[in-house]
Amino acid sequence: MNCSTSVQGETSGYSARSERAGRAERASPQKPQCAAARHGRHGALRRIAMPECGIVKAEPSNRHRRPVGVDWTTQPEPAPTVLKIAHVADEATGNAHDRFRAPAMLGGTVDFDVPCERSESVKQVLVEGRKKGANLTSADQPAIEEAIAAPPERHIRHAARNGWSGPPRRAFVRQTGVVGHIGGLQCLQPPRPKDGEPVLITFCKAGTVQGWIDEVAMPSRFSSRAILVIGATFAAPLLRILRFPSFGFNLFGANKSGKSTITTVAGSIIGLPNEAALPNLNTTTAGLLQLAGVFNDCALPLNEMALLGSKAYEQLGPAIYALSESRDRTRHKASTFASDIEQSSFSTIFFFNSERSIDELARQIGRERPGGEKARCLDVPALQGGRRTVFDGRPSDVKEEDFHRWALGQMVKLREGCQANHGVVFDAYLERLITLGDEVEARARRYADAFVQSLDLQDAESEIEHAAKCFGVIYAGARIAMDVDILPRPWRPVSVRRAITRCFREAQRTARLGDPVLLKAKERLHARLLDLDLPGREGVRPGVDLGYRWTDGNGEHVTIHATSFASWFEKRELTAILTWLDRTEALRKANPESTPSGGGHDWAVSWPRWVKGGKKVRSITFRLPK
Repeated sequence: MNCSTSVQGETSGYSARSERAGRAERASPQKPQCAAARHGRHGALRRIAMPECGIVKAEPSNRHRRPVGVDWTTQPEPAPTVLKIAHVADEATGNAHDRFRAPAMLGGTVDFDVPCERSESVKQVLVEGRKKGANLTSADQPAIEEAIAAPPERHIRHAARNGWSGPPRRAFVRQTGVVGHIGGLQCLQPPRPKDGEPVLITFCKAGTVQGWIDEVAMPSRFSSRAILVIGATFAAPLLRILRFPSFGFNLFGANKSGKSTITTVAGSIIGLPNEAALPNLNTTTAGLLQLAGVFNDCALPLNEMALLGSKAYEQLGPAIYALSESRDRTRHKASTFASDIEQSSFSTIFFFNSERSIDELARQIGRERPGGEKARCLDVPALQGGRRTVFDGRPSDVKEEDFHRWALGQMVKLREGCQANHGVVFDAYLERLITLGDEVEARARRYADAFVQSLDLQDAESEIEHAAKCFGVIYAGARIAMDVDILPRPWRPVSVRRAITRCFREAQRTARLGDPVLLKAKERLHARLLDLDLPGREGVRPGVDLGYRWTDGNGEHVTIHATSFASWFEKRELTAILTWLDRTEALRKANPESTPSGGGHDWAVSWPRWVKGGKKVRSITFRLPK
């Protein structure tokens, strides 16, 4: 069957039109054609003649065609609408969740947690997802069912709190991430945010470790107060390792002297870039304790005590005790921060800055700070040696007349350095602590003990001993930071010890803790007893020797001629040393009931016979301090 007979009825009109068009084309002059017209849009054309039908068909030529390896009969499968991305365990509550991911209403994706007891319900997953802004409807139920049936991509364990994780202390949890590693199937992450819980503080990271060293640590060497706060910040993670209680100090002094600047220096270590990022005291005691939980195992720098108002001490006193006890006992059970007693504990070194000392704030409302509270939080003067800023060390290449201007410039540079470099140095320090392992505790104890011994506190009272140990821990923090090259040379151990000792002595005098007059009297007594070569009782020569030594069941005693003993001291020192010997039950008096009166020392004398059968001698007799 040929084409003309089969399609004649359908093609006769088309053939006539084609023949007329052909005659017209041959009769008309030829016009030049562009390549596209000659060869078609896709390249050269080849003509296929169908003479039976009078039709000429043009098709693209295969000569220049490139093969395309696409199978147009299949399509890629669309990505799942809903995914189960993790199984989540929360240490703080003990609860478990399944974490899903879905498209968000506003674009992108959103993650949401569904408690495990409800995570196999399509309806509950849909409800929780829409609550968090997921773009899900009832039409997505098949996708939700598929996600529920799928295994989680990973297992996550959210730490109960920031700080050291677990007794081995191989990982440190920060808001910005986890430093170190805990082995096992689960991936450790920072605490899981709770619904309705406000973000109390935001830590961040920027710059480099070397940038912080060059722009912050190096200029800080010329300020003993900056050395103190840097040492305290690096010491805070050591408290739990040393099993040492939390403590603090208050840096007080004139306005615009650099107190906030060096507080910002401490903040830059842990990830607070500027003064605006520092937490302040415009809060209640309960709020302050909640904040301390966020800063667990970290330093807690607090700005602007003036925000507490004229009756600041009424809030500060209880807060200092609560912070020092490292336990939040004020949380209400209904609070989103409430948890069991283990998770409520925290460890921190806190420090304030203010224009007034805490002692002065207490006296302002007719109160006197107890010695125990002073030992937990000493007032440290911000200024030293008549300087007008916190910089009390002058570089050798800076003239005295240019020093104040130089110091002001350094304060500006410190703030700029903190803004550019913050947070990264603390992570590096923690990594190196973890690498040291069990050696950290041994080093820290050795450094802290060496500092306390260097103070030469002979028979110090318990309050001053505790305060000295606190500053010893600060010294240990600075020394370990030096050991791991966070504070490299020209930071030197002897310079750091002198700076922290200077801060301690100034704080001791300011707080009248351990009475500086008594301290001086103790030093004089210790020196005199070392110089004297006192004979035993059997060999004493009245009128020649100043006294003698003797022992009984209570220890070794000394008897000194009263006039000679009094000549060793100034009047206030004599009263102070005799009162202390009496209070410690070391003094032997002729009248056990006598007490200090006036400015004399007659109440403290005894009348022993120095030799058998000899005259009684007016003496001061006391048991030697250990």
